[in-house]
Parts: sequence; structure tokens; C-alpha cells
Amino acid sequence: MNGMTHRNRIVISALLLLLSAQIIFGIYGYANMSNVRESSLSFRKNYMISQLEFNALSAFKQVDTYAVHLKTREFTSFSSRFLSLGTAAEAEKALREQNEKINRLQINADLLQSIYLLGADSKQWNYVHFFDGEAQDLSMVLWIDDLNGSGIMEALAVKGTGIPIYIQEGELQKVIHKKWSYVSEQQLRRVSAFARGLEGKWIINNGVNDYTLGLLVLSDDFPQQLLYESELEGYHLSIYTDSGIRTWGTGSL
Repeated sequence: MNGMTHRNRIVISALLLLLSAQIIFGIYGYANMSNVRESSLSFRKNYMISQLEFNALSAFKQVDTYAVHLKTREFTSFSSRFLSLGTAAEAEKALREQNEKINRLQINADLLQSIYLLGADSKQWNYVHFFDGEAQDLSMVLWIDDLNGSGIMEALAVKGTGIPIYIQEGELQKVIHKKWSYVSEQQLRRVSAFARGLEGKWIINNGVNDYTLGLLVLSDDFPQQLLYESELEGYHLSIYTDSGIRTWGTGSL
């Protein structure tokens, strides 16, 4: 009986050692799997951030290239010339040539929604181009003189030139005022309608070049170009201003 008991103890001890080893290896394996999973998630996040930085740099370089072109005399000459003082045939020819030059830029409609090249005053012609197929309503397009007389030029200049800036809803509307006595109510209405079209948008203010103000309005879904669709799975991309205002996102607020 004693021999049997001794053998039983040996068997039981062996089983306990085996079970302990399995538990230890199981814990180690689980911990190792967790480390592998965490490492994989960390790699994916780092890869996504690197890809986001690369995509953002590429997209902004492309937009910056458009902005640089639109500041040159080749494009500003349309609005700096006194086309309103010429014949209808001259104006039509100039508009056709301007459209051809814009088309040669092959602007990506996923990046830019519209461009404005605004002349100094009503003796000059403005140029507006929408890349999303929206009809061009020029009835409310205005001149630099209107923007100066209503305080909007200062508001745009304060935001900065040559860089993407976000115009909050109501931000321009609240600063509109009759700066000079000769500013008419019709001018203020034009300015108000124009300001509403810029609010809630990311824009690039090219500043005044050759008596022409250039404004580029970025597409509403411009940030979508920064991520590939497959990279969005499980993640939300949000764009904030430097003051913490959320302007775009793939997820809910």
C-alpha cells in the first residue's frame, strides 16, 4: 500500500508540474500575444501618421503650386486690365483665353472648390471659376474697393496670406460695416453675400498682386485626400484650427 501511495504521489506531482508548466506557458503566450498585438497596433498607428503627413505634404504642395501660378501676371492680367472700357468682343476673347489658361493648370476638383481673381474696382473685370460644376453667378461678385470699404480686406489680411486659413461661420459677417461714407447699401449687400460664401471654408488668400486679389477656396472634402479609405477603418480623422475649432471630421462630434 505504501508503494502504491508513493507512486500515486509521484504521478500527482508530475501532473501538477505539467499543469503548472501549461499555465505558465499559457500566461507567457497570452502576454506575448498582447505584446505582439500592441506592437502591431503601434506600427499601424505610426504608419498611418507617416502616411497622413506624406499625403498632407503632397496635397498642400499641389495647392500651393496652383496659388503661385495664380499670382503671376499671366493670370492676374485678366482682372488688372480695364476690360469694361473695351468692346464686348475684346472681353469675350480675354475670358476665353483666361479659361484656357486655367484649364491647362489641370486643377484637381477634389482639392479646390473655386478661385476668385478680383479687380480693383468696377472698371476692371473679375474672374470666378467653380470646379464642382456649380453655376457661376457673377451678379454678387465684388471688387477690392468693396472689400476695402466694408472692412473685409483687413479681416482677411489679419488671418494671413499664402497659407490655408479657416473662416468660421459668421466671422466675416460680424465685421462688415460702412467704413467710408460713399459706401453704398448695394456694396454692403454684395460684400455680405460674398462673405457668406467664404464662411465655413478653408481658403488661401493670395493677397493683392498686380491690382488683383486672389482667393482660393478649398474643397469641403479636402481633408479626405489626406487619408486612403482603407486607413480610416477603426480611426477618426478630425481637422482643428490652432484655436481648437473642429472644422472637419470622419466621425461624429
